[in-house]
Amino acid sequence: MAASVRASTLLGCLPFVVDTWTERSNASGKPHFLTHCHKDHTEGIENCSVDVYCTPLTRRLLLLRQPEAARSNRFHLLQANTSIEVTHGSVTFTVTALDANHCPGSVMFLFQGCFGNILHTGDCR
Repeated sequence: MAASVRASTLLGCLPFVVDTWTERSNASGKPHFLTHCHKDHTEGIENCSVDVYCTPLTRRLLLLRQPEAARSNRFHLLQANTSIEVTHGSVTFTVTALDANHCPGSVMFLFQGCFGNILHTGDCR
């Protein structure tokens, strides 16, 4: 139990959110990252009001399943195997989208910044 509490506290301190679309995560104002378009990774995304980063194919698939969620201009498209810098508040970090080989458009995200290096796999093979 203590380990999961520590992990939860650490994750809450990060300047980004991955595959989570709760009211609480939206209220944080942090940029959100979508690994792929499977339902278990997009549940609640229609209520998201913050910047969302994903691949172009993931966004197109989301448009087919949940057009109201994917029409917003809050989407930022990332190509697999490319890096960008993202700023949230006073923290700037680098994120690299890496092919996850899970489903079309799926990626893992490598986050690098003052918090260290974190690889978020979503689902991968």
